Amino acid sequence: MSLLISYAERVGAVTDAMMGENPGQNTPAYNMSAMLEQGLQVFNGVFKRVYRSFRSEIRKLYKLNGIYLDQEEYFAYQDIESQALQTDYTADTKDLIPAADPNAFSNKEKQMKAIAIAERSMSVPGYDPIKAELRWLEAHEVPDAAEIFPLVPERDEQGNETGGITYKFPPQPNPELEIQKADMQRRTLEGQSRAETEGLLAHSKVNVDEATIVKLMADAAVAADKPALERLKLLLSDQESIRKSLSEIAKIEAANKQGADD
Repeated sequence: MSLLISYAERVGAVTDAMMGENPGQNTPAYNMSAMLEQGLQVFNGVFKRVYRSFRSEIRKLYKLNGIYLDQEEYFAYQDIESQALQTDYTADTKDLIPAADPNAFSNKEKQMKAIAIAERSMSVPGYDPIKAELRWLEAHEVPDAAEIFPLVPERDEQGNETGGITYKFPPQPNPELEIQKADMQRRTLEGQSRAETEGLLAHSKVNVDEATIVKLMADAAVAADKPALERLKLLLSDQESIRKSLSEIAKIEAANKQGADD
């Protein structure tokens, strides 16, 4: 008899740890976790078989209702009168799938999976954050989840529903990011202002240099110093080239600024 009981406990994986009893002092956490995971494998296999049997049962009931149910059947659910028609059971039975997860038979496993998905959705692009949050709430069995995490139909610019869902209360901007954004805008404006100031100073310097060259040319003309006059003409031509370059740079910067504003 003791031999049969011992083997029954081994097959059922009913160990001290699985029953909530302490297997011993100073047991490393990793060893305990590995023992529990190994013991849960049998329960997981049993749960999958229960899941498949329940799926088969509801499919058979669905098919029988499609054959033998009256054309109209009335029933009460939570003091509410409802009606079921025989035509409601004419679809393919393969569409009947239990809502349970056959790969997670405990709430702890569901919560761990939901937490892992939520963490991945924050670090990897492509996830739907709303669906990830709904799974997290469902796994933790949060009561009245629709009240604490309300969603509304998504609408386009014309106010028509697009078929999706979105937040009722849009997420607020991150204060730190807003501060960084404002700082970047400030630096950009300072750079633009500095560039404009430097451009004005460059134009002023060109004007002063041109005025100086014109005065020297007048003095050279009075003194009939032709070599000096030719050199001054070349310098004046260089100043004209510099002025044109500054004008082109100013036009490019103005175009870039207008494009950034748009």
